[in-house]
Amino acid sequence: MFKKSRYRSVYLTAILAFTAVFSAAAQGQSSKDDFASKSIEELMNVDVTSVSRKDQKLSKTPAAIYVITQEAIQRSGATNIPDLLRMAPGVQVAQVEPDRWAISVRGFNGIYSNKLLVLVDGRTVYTPSFSGVYWDQVAIPLDTIERIEITRGSGGTIWGANAVNGVINIITMSSRDTLGNKITAGAGSSQIAGYQVRFGGRLGGSGSYRIFGAYSDFNSLPTRQGQTLNNGSGMEHGGFRVDQKISSSDSLTVEGNVINTNGGLDERGLSSAPVVATQLANHEFDVMGRWTRIHSDRSQSSLQVYQTDYSRHDTGMLEKLNTFDLDFQNQVQLGSRNDIVWGAGYRYTSDNIRNVGGLPGFVIQLDPRARTYNLFSTFIQDEISLTDKLALTVGSKVEHNAFSGFEYQPGMRLAWTVTGSATVWAAASRAVRQPSRMESALHLQYPLAPIGNGLALSEQLLGNPGLEAETVNEYEIGYRMIPNSRVSFDITSFHSAYGRLQSLGLATPSITATPQTLILNLADVYQNERNASNYGAEGTLTWNVLPRWKLAGNYSWLKSDAYFPGTFVDTNLAILKNLLPPPAAPLASQFGSINQSAIGLPLNGTAPGQQFGIQSYFDVFSKASFDNSLYYVGGLDTLAVPAYLRLDARFGYKLRKGIEVSLVGQNLLSPSHAEFGDLGQAAVSSQIQRSVFGSVAWSF
Repeated sequence: MFKKSRYRSVYLTAILAFTAVFSAAAQGQSSKDDFASKSIEELMNVDVTSVSRKDQKLSKTPAAIYVITQEAIQRSGATNIPDLLRMAPGVQVAQVEPDRWAISVRGFNGIYSNKLLVLVDGRTVYTPSFSGVYWDQVAIPLDTIERIEITRGSGGTIWGANAVNGVINIITMSSRDTLGNKITAGAGSSQIAGYQVRFGGRLGGSGSYRIFGAYSDFNSLPTRQGQTLNNGSGMEHGGFRVDQKISSSDSLTVEGNVINTNGGLDERGLSSAPVVATQLANHEFDVMGRWTRIHSDRSQSSLQVYQTDYSRHDTGMLEKLNTFDLDFQNQVQLGSRNDIVWGAGYRYTSDNIRNVGGLPGFVIQLDPRARTYNLFSTFIQDEISLTDKLALTVGSKVEHNAFSGFEYQPGMRLAWTVTGSATVWAAASRAVRQPSRMESALHLQYPLAPIGNGLALSEQLLGNPGLEAETVNEYEIGYRMIPNSRVSFDITSFHSAYGRLQSLGLATPSITATPQTLILNLADVYQNERNASNYGAEGTLTWNVLPRWKLAGNYSWLKSDAYFPGTFVDTNLAILKNLLPPPAAPLASQFGSINQSAIGLPLNGTAPGQQFGIQSYFDVFSKASFDNSLYYVGGLDTLAVPAYLRLDARFGYKLRKGIEVSLVGQNLLSPSHAEFGDLGQAAVSSQIQRSVFGSVAWSF
């Protein structure tokens, strides 16, 4: 499958030799501060909140959930959140450009993937313009993240629209856990520079704060054809967090961020068009406050308010968006069997999206250009203890959005604690993906294109204000076990049935005559005409090989059954033939075939069918650690992206108390490889390069 490489063999051999030499010396040495020596029970009993919006032990949670802890983050060598997500099973991560990513869970991957909900401390960070995530705007200092919870599968029952295939919940550390000051500086080949300063302290006797500023600069990457344009980027990020204990029952958290991103993009409007360098500029501000009250040991409430404003210049569009969100939640235990979580929310959004020039010949507009819209929601979920070992969780979320109206998302989960170290669970749920602003209001005019015999094509892509929400009915079963004190494993299988998926239909064509040519007018319109199904399995294994050596592995298998081209049905082709003069009539069938191939998007070729990852955490001795991550990612047939192996390595050394240096190498097995294709989504995918990055951190 892969060409043999002397460099690859030498490197892998060196890793094995290095580990073997120090393994014997490491036996018998342990420290509670060393991540590699932490027990399996500690890791499996981490509290998670993303499945039920309340604290649950990871080992007993009835869902396919994976947690990336702070220790794993620091030992990973990753410099951004997307690279961290490679560690999780079922998550497809592909870098497209230095600051652009295609990330999804269980398929449907793309630059504008829209079936994944991403949260930061409970704040939703997806954009309603395309129901996806601008990953360059999710720029959180990694050393302030407490954990990342990745829930695979539907989360609509408690989180609502767009939590279709998964939920990624990024939870930052309390400012009480980051007291003191820290300065970090680094430089490398791909990330040219990375700097961060952080200050933390106490506020009175019951409060604390954290203030930080960060800057990063990324080098340009060549396209898959070897062209080097101007897709490098730079980012400035500042933020704060305040945690205050108001009383014995009440606490308050306030946090905010300011982010500026500037860089270039490589774009191509049509597959045959040349690559064009355009601008990316983003300016964002967000602030969030959360009040929590503990009423008793059986009841607590929280009220969260946040506001987000950003202005983004991307792919020839200037998007300005303002969001205000209010969310209330209450948890109460009724009797000895019922643990109820319920809540209600309101979100107000206003936007203004206009064309500011991008690809030559393309005109992009929204009708209306500016709009305000509301989202109302409520949910309830009850965990019922049927027996000491059997728990049933049932609930639903009901929402009203401005695009498809009322939507309901019920779910049911059953957890059976077979023994104290083994849990079997099953789930059935429904989730929706509401239409986006672009899909409902887009008006895209392609350049006029000659197609022969005195005929030219004028094509448009039109939004549809009557679109319905996409749906999924999902069924899962899983088994989680700790067979002994050194090993744990987790297996999940799933089947997802999708309905009313977005597709493209052909509006009635027409002919316009000019003195020089005949113009064929075609309009592709967003519709809900396709169904699909995904099924697969995922597994994880954690093994404490030695007191100072831990291995964590995962494997994912995914199969998609669907193909949803635009609806170029026989009746529309017949209309084309009747419209065109006899010499040009044969072009109707030819054009239909070509255009169908161009806009038909097969599901089973944009996400890898198989992938696995292995992380090795090795404490050489008390001051040094050596960690490696090996990933296999299957090929993407539709995008002509071959399978690849990726190896990342990190060596960290504590010079003295408060000072640590690290050296990271990424993509070490080959000079470069592609991770994604263009897929007609404007951005031109890059060749991801082998890179190194060194840094020093001083805490005082």
